[in-house]
This record gives sequence, C-alpha cells and structure tokens, in this order.
Amino acid sequence: MLHESGEVAGTTFGLPHSGNIYERILPTVDVSICNQNPNRKLPDSNAIVFGKDNRGIFGGVIPNGNTHGYWTNAQDADSQIPEDFAGSTTEPYVARAIFVFDLNEAGITAGDKLIDAQFRFVFYKSNTINSNQEFNFDFHRIHPGRTGSGISGANLGVLNNKLTANATWFEFDHSGTALTGPAEAPDDYRLVRGFQPTVALDAGATHGANRWDSLGMGQTGSTAEHFGDAFGGTAQWLDFSGGVSADDINGLVSIYPQVKLSKAIAIADTAFKMDFMKAVEDARANYNNYLRFMIKFREDDEPIGGNFGKRFIAIHSTEADFDKDGNAGEEPDYAPSLHITYQR
Repeated sequence: MLHESGEVAGTTFGLPHSGNIYERILPTVDVSICNQNPNRKLPDSNAIVFGKDNRGIFGGVIPNGNTHGYWTNAQDADSQIPEDFAGSTTEPYVARAIFVFDLNEAGITAGDKLIDAQFRFVFYKSNTINSNQEFNFDFHRIHPGRTGSGISGANLGVLNNKLTANATWFEFDHSGTALTGPAEAPDDYRLVRGFQPTVALDAGATHGANRWDSLGMGQTGSTAEHFGDAFGGTAQWLDFSGGVSADDINGLVSIYPQVKLSKAIAIADTAFKMDFMKAVEDARANYNNYLRFMIKFREDDEPIGGNFGKRFIAIHSTEADFDKDGNAGEEPDYAPSLHITYQR
C-alpha cells in the first residue's frame, strides 16, 4: 500500500536527516451522499459523485434502486418504498463526496518535515457538465465536535475517526434509526430533506442517532468552522465554511486551493492532482493525523436552468483498485490517493 523513496544522506540547516520519504495512501473512507436519498448508504460503489443533476440520474454512475447500495432516481421516484421515501420526481438532486485519510498510514510523525502533499483522483465519466463554462467545486474541512457542548466520548472523533463509509446525507454512520419523511416541498427545494440544519423535517421524519450535527457538521455532510479556541459554544460553529475564522458559510476554503472544473477537463480516466500541503498540515496540527474533507459543487443549493441541467463530477473510488496489493508495490490505477513526501 505504501512505498518509500529510500534514505539519502543530507542536512537541513546543518542538521542531518535520512533523505526524503515518499508515501502513497488510499482513503479509509470515500463515499457519496445524496439529498434525495438521505438515508441510503453506498459503501461499495465503484464511483464517487459530487455536484447537481436536475434529472437525478447522474449519468447512471450510481445504480438506480430502492435499497442500500443504490439511489432512487427521478424516473422511479413514484415507486419508492414507504419506509424510505427516497427520490423526487420534480426536485433537483445534490450529491456530495466525503473522504477520510489516516496520515498514520504514511508513517509521518510530529517531528517530521512535510515537503509535499498532493491529492490525486481519476475522472470516472465524461460529459457530466452540460455547459462550456468552468464551475467551482469546493473542498471543505470536516471538523468533529458537538455543536453547543464540550468534548466527550473520545473527543467525538478528534482522537479517532467516527465517520465511516456508511455515511448518508442524514448521518455520519448509518444507524438504522433515521426515517425519511414525505416526498418533497415544491415551492422551496432548499428545504427538501433538511438542507438547513435548523429547518424542521417533514412530518414523520428524523435524522437518526448519528446525525451530522453530533460531529459539528450540520445535517448535510458539511463542515463546521472551528475558531482555534475551546470546543463548545454555538457561536463557534457554521454549517460549512473555510478554514479560518473570518470565513462565513459561503467563504472559500483557505486550506484548499480553488478548483475550477469543466467538461473539457473532466474526461474519463484522466488524472487530476491538487496541492494538499495546507490541508495535511492542518490535519497534523489539529486533528490527530486524520484528514477529513467534503467536496461539493459551490452553488448546489441554487437552481440550475433547464430541465436537463447538470453540474456534477464523477471520479473512481477505492473499489476500482480493490485487488491491488500495495504491500507488493502495486500502485493504484484509478483509486483516489494522497501522495506525501517528508523528511525525518
């Protein structure tokens, strides 16, 4: 799963070191969540999707169905099972992607000097944006902690990771206790499925025992800001944000580079790399070597013109390379990965 560049004698500011160490790690969690399938877990999908699709099909990237491992799309929403109420025939579908990397797998420790960090993924499908424009796809830090209360229970994920590949739109780990309410609210789709964590759910619905705000992230798989001071206090938390205290809920993420994607860039089986230096340093300094982030289309809570409007990206998941043996030196062809170079 990892490989090392080997030791090269040298010095940094007169201090001896063993040379650069290069490691490549795969995510421990990579999963898509969907507002119109808010109680569906999708842990074994070959693709990860994030963005918006008015038709709710996402190019067939996620298989259509009425149980876990599937999303009910708009074509079959009327045949939804009563216990689930997934899908919508009239409202837009929004997908977001969630990732967790355990930096301990790279062997990097507090005394090591980070030289370089890059996040790499491979596009799964072409023609996922029906426009010639570029669009912003934002990366947001996921911060564990409980809104309005102090640390408890292993720091609510600060010292370990509670977020799993069974995450859903409602929960950071599907518990089986969430209930999806009646179908939709045509006059304001931002309220459908609880886009805003303060909005009451439809009659008969509940977000479940592992609701997102128990990790300080609202109920949409989004992130809470932390201001660098003590945990707790509702004034510290925002639904999703930027990485510094000055950012508001629509602010750019300062620890991640700005990413603009278009259909000319998002070509199937083409690789894409990003500078993740600040994000990795933030994870080392504040989150016990856990790097957690969400990817979303910036305007995913705003309308897209036209019945066939789509602004989404599909990338290969770790399942694409499930048979690769990293310990035998087999590099993944498609799986998302974090590439880290450091000195010891």
